[in-house]
Amino acid sequence: MIPILISSAFNLDIYKTNTCSSFKNRLPRLTDALQPTTHRNRGFPTYSIAMTDFWYPSKVLNVSERGNEITLVHIDKDDVIVKVSVQAKFYPTVQSLVDSVNLALKPHTRKHISFLNSDVTERTFMVFKKSSKFIVSLGRDLALILGFKADTPYFASVNEEFKIKSDFQSSVQGNLDHMLIYCDAIEQSYMANELTNIFAMISRKYDLERRSLHVPFENPVWHKLENGANIESIQFTITDMSGQPFAFYDGVTTVGIQIKRDESNEN
Repeated sequence: MIPILISSAFNLDIYKTNTCSSFKNRLPRLTDALQPTTHRNRGFPTYSIAMTDFWYPSKVLNVSERGNEITLVHIDKDDVIVKVSVQAKFYPTVQSLVDSVNLALKPHTRKHISFLNSDVTERTFMVFKKSSKFIVSLGRDLALILGFKADTPYFASVNEEFKIKSDFQSSVQGNLDHMLIYCDAIEQSYMANELTNIFAMISRKYDLERRSLHVPFENPVWHKLENGANIESIQFTITDMSGQPFAFYDGVTTVGIQIKRDESNEN
């Protein structure tokens, strides 16, 4: 059994495009105990891999450029469409994002539309002043954090000040509460009705006091190596539940693995 650390910070001279969410490393030369596999049905040895540790950055880019837009459509002039965006970055609290949204809206709506955050109810309110003439829709990331439905039109239904409560609870985690970890070296298995090389799914912890968080696997799950001991490199990819690369804000991602020879397949 061989323990190995794989990291987004390793082999950058070879794999220059490594990121925290997708990284590749060269593997060391495997010992004689991990001889190449030829054909399993002939009784030759096979090999397995397991994840023993996972370190990941605590901060995430919870508002990315894929979903940081606010679309404003004038009710009386539906051909007048204004798109406003907030800075794509890590927002530590819902209130910090609400402040940025209100600042971005101010020059275009003259305070006719604003957002209000309630820590007590964990809801966000979209506030339309009297005689507001805009229909508002939010990009994916903004909607997820503020608790509204993405790309859905919201507007005042009466000619007076009107508040719309968010559809869901507000949370700075947005859609980033789980991580899917894929490994290109393992045999594929089914996830629902699709074959994938998924390695593990992890619930993301939220702790801004630490730069990096650690998940130990006391009872690791073993996966078959697709090409036995012939592999020279290995790649890990971390996504969110929608399949997008996980938006780590900064830092380093590291995976601790072990590779072993399956004795039950030997002659």
